[in-house]
Order: sequence, then C-alpha cells, then structure tokens
Amino acid sequence: TIDDKGLARDSETGEVLRCDGGNAPRRPSAVYRGNTAKQLGIQLTEGEDPHPVSRLDHALYLGRELQKA
Repeated sequence: TIDDKGLARDSETGEVLRCDGGNAPRRPSAVYRGNTAKQLGIQLTEGEDPHPVSRLDHALYLGRELQKA
C-alpha cells in the first residue's frame, strides 16, 4: 500500500517497506516450471485457481517475455 506521503507500507503491519535490502527476504508465493512458453502460459492462465494473471494486457506482456526466455 502507498500512503499519502508516497511511502510503500506493509498492508498487514503498516511498516514502511525499505528499498535498500533491509527488509526480510520474501519467498515466492508460487513457482511455475515448463519446457516451453506455451506450457508456462497455460499454467498461468488455465492452471489451478486462483489464476495469477487476470488482465489481458498483463497476459500479453508475459507471453512476449516467456517467448524470449
């Protein structure tokens, strides 16, 4: 969450999130693996709920980036 001063705050604790690496390390909420961009795209859009990609513009961007990988 961004407060009225423009600072990013943790939505649960309200603490300011630092950008100098001082925050506790974050763990990924999910890991996706596949051999092709198509396999990954299917996991992201048609896999188990909830789908991490719900906006078409984000899906198109991810598709372009997955093709590069």
